[in-house]
Amino acid sequence: NSYSAYNNMCCSYNQLGMWDEAIAAGKKALEIAPGDQLATNNLYVSLDGMKKQYKSIADAEALVKDSANEANYLNLAYLYYQAGKYELSISMYKKVIEINKNNVTAYNNICSAYNELGKWKEAADNCEKALKIDSTFALSKNNLQVAKDNLKK
Repeated sequence: NSYSAYNNMCCSYNQLGMWDEAIAAGKKALEIAPGDQLATNNLYVSLDGMKKQYKSIADAEALVKDSANEANYLNLAYLYYQAGKYELSISMYKKVIEINKNNVTAYNNICSAYNELGKWKEAADNCEKALKIDSTFALSKNNLQVAKDNLKK
């Protein structure tokens, strides 16, 4: 029941863009110290960040609806990923691959999203596809290692 701990967690989650966690921590800080201005300000930042994230996603969804191209799908997929909507992110990256089967970023980011979901085999498969396209792509090497390490467990 430490106000300081929850308030600091709220601030830290804000810095990471982890809005749900920030909001929960900010609300807990205000339960402990009702009306505290610093906690109120931090919670405001959390709520505003979430609002902006939802608006960015809505704008990107509208753009894809208006112009379904590789760049717009990539942007929407990235925004979904940042919001922790990994399944939606994967589906948008798959749309990118339908347009450009050699998009190494899409394969890598599918791998990363599957890693976040704990689907190690699917993650590894997609990183291997990325590395077949570009064997020097460091992010894919790193993401593949995460998947392989977890497959061993």
